[in-house]
Amino acid sequence: MAYCQYCGRKTDEDALFCHWCGEGLVEEDTGWQEAQIREAVDEANRRANGHTILAIVLVTTGLAAGGILCVSSDPIGLFGIVLVCLGVALAAAARRHERKASNLRKLLRP
Repeated sequence: MAYCQYCGRKTDEDALFCHWCGEGLVEEDTGWQEAQIREAVDEANRRANGHTILAIVLVTTGLAAGGILCVSSDPIGLFGIVLVCLGVALAAAARRHERKASNLRKLLRP
């Protein structure tokens, strides 16, 4: 196990960024190729976009379903609240992936 030089928490040996603080862990002299970093940036962007779209769908569906079902005084209206909470969690995950992509892009700059 390796440790983050910024926050001191444990990280994976092959991690490009710290899972906890989001800082880049690859030093310039480690020999990482630009193509590998670009691939990781693309993957992080793809995940962020997917999480963002799913979050929007869940929050919208949750608000609509919760509003409709709560009006009918049906206890299943809580389902809408669950969808909204899941949407918010996915939005947070999307932000984490965006931060990862941003930190990796910094590694590509000379």
